[in-house]
Amino acid sequence: MSISEIEKHALEALGKKGTIREQTLRTCRHCGITNQTLAQLECGEDVELRVIRTTLNWLSKPTKDFPALLEAMPMRLASRNGRPQQAYLLTEFGRKVLLLLVPPIIARVNKPKDEKDLNHRFAQLNILTNAFQNKWMHSTVEKVIPYQSGEVRCDVVIPRVNGILYVEIEQEITRNNIERAREKFRNWQAYALSKDIVPDLLFVFNLAESKLGPTLAVWQEALGCVSEAHDFALDVRYILIGALEGRSFDTALQSCSLWMEPIVQISAGSGAALEASGQITAPDHLLPEANELLPEFERRVQTYSDARHSANRVKAFFELMLYIYNASYGKNSDIFNYSLLPEKSLWLLHHYLNLPQNQAMYEELKKAMVWLKSRSNMGLIMMRDTLCSILWETFLKHHKLAIGGNLRVSLEVPDYVNNNSTFEVKVVFWNTNDEMKHEEYCKALAWVMTTFLWYSEYLKTGEQSWKKKSRM
Repeated sequence: MSISEIEKHALEALGKKGTIREQTLRTCRHCGITNQTLAQLECGEDVELRVIRTTLNWLSKPTKDFPALLEAMPMRLASRNGRPQQAYLLTEFGRKVLLLLVPPIIARVNKPKDEKDLNHRFAQLNILTNAFQNKWMHSTVEKVIPYQSGEVRCDVVIPRVNGILYVEIEQEITRNNIERAREKFRNWQAYALSKDIVPDLLFVFNLAESKLGPTLAVWQEALGCVSEAHDFALDVRYILIGALEGRSFDTALQSCSLWMEPIVQISAGSGAALEASGQITAPDHLLPEANELLPEFERRVQTYSDARHSANRVKAFFELMLYIYNASYGKNSDIFNYSLLPEKSLWLLHHYLNLPQNQAMYEELKKAMVWLKSRSNMGLIMMRDTLCSILWETFLKHHKLAIGGNLRVSLEVPDYVNNNSTFEVKVVFWNTNDEMKHEEYCKALAWVMTTFLWYSEYLKTGEQSWKKKSRM
């Protein structure tokens, strides 16, 4: 192979600083793009980040003897604010130089069609880097997986000890493009059937949490179309790319990923599930008014609304939930001892949910709970995960609380081992602040969220399954 004078200059310059320049350039073999984290992983943790940064800067701005081998470009994941990260894309000249190394490196040059395509490539790099940090060193990007009647192209394939993880990276999608989503699931379904397996399929959404809802609904509807097949063979989890920050990939998968539940119908526009066939609107169940509680209740609502500091806002929220709970379960109350209907607490909670600032959240919560109750064929594990997701995405999100912090929410399900005969939300709040009444706060918030199941007809979160009526 003939080598031009420019290429000779580049090869000589690569070797002038030992192997660090060549090693850094070689990291582009994975996906034609690199960054400081990936370069440090492959060059060795003993190499200072300052040296990596200087090397990348040189590869993107070398001497006048030859063109740049990398192109520096500031980029940002959807979950990150502040200063963009610096990514480095392999240039055509850099690709030629990689072919001249010993051994030669075959790499691609990214030619993104638009900003969305470029962001997709950057997200691929991020997932690959996270996989390497988790010691899954045989991970690859854009792998074409053939099967008997076709092939699937997977964004990132991660071989692990306990099986292969197939990662699809997705950004915003509208219902106009739902056929693309359906086709993707049909391909994975065909692959699963041809191999007689259930692939471990993970969707990573490169989206801000506030934009997830409509996009997730499109994918759920697309999955719902495929799930109607009698030989349906897909289990799909999803996670926001932001959940991978600050924790290992393995930990994020265990604590932050959720099952993508297929849905057949969604309402136009909002992406929320429609009421299932046979489910009628819950009737009004009147509760005796507790107007004597309103002055103190309104004062606590105002305290919560006025709180600006995060710690004060969280404390005010828990105090508000505790006040609602104590309306019926307070000191010397017979509600718990004699299993009486907690009328005052329910009346206050219903009043709170119908305040103007809560109405949009309340409507979304009602639709989600009605839909959940219509899924009579849902397994306990999937129901648990789905309900927790609903609580986080509606009620808790509305109150500026997010998954991944020191608040833990889970659903306790009945089983034959213990005496628990119903579903109950459990809350744990890890906080070392002695001013926080952890046990009382957790009990109150858990009760509030459990009422969406226990007292659904009072809160209009769906009738009990045995009361569903067929539509005429």
